[in-house]
Amino acid sequence: MKKTIFILIILVLSLSIFAEMPAVQVIQEKGKIDTLTIEYIKAFDEARFIYTLPASLFDKGDTIEKINQRVSLFTRENGYYFYNRIADDIIRYDNTKNLATYTATIKFK
Repeated sequence: MKKTIFILIILVLSLSIFAEMPAVQVIQEKGKIDTLTIEYIKAFDEARFIYTLPASLFDKGDTIEKINQRVSLFTRENGYYFYNRIADDIIRYDNTKNLATYTATIKFK
């Protein structure tokens, strides 16, 4: 009897933890050679902008400019007034697929 009650309590607690996870809205914009993925969490007013393109074409300045333009547009589209970066931007290279990925984490206000 005690085992059954214990298992039932564990089950209820685990379901309540998963029920509280916020939904992530994924927006993907594909270009001819690049992809911009936006992972937006409305409950926290945060988004991750992930820009992927071939490593041979990667230029940090152009990438930052493209992300800043899309963040400004996203801010206006969703009724926010300000935004700021809440983490350092991350650049990753995948040498097997010859891709570069630039990730910016944004907080909207």
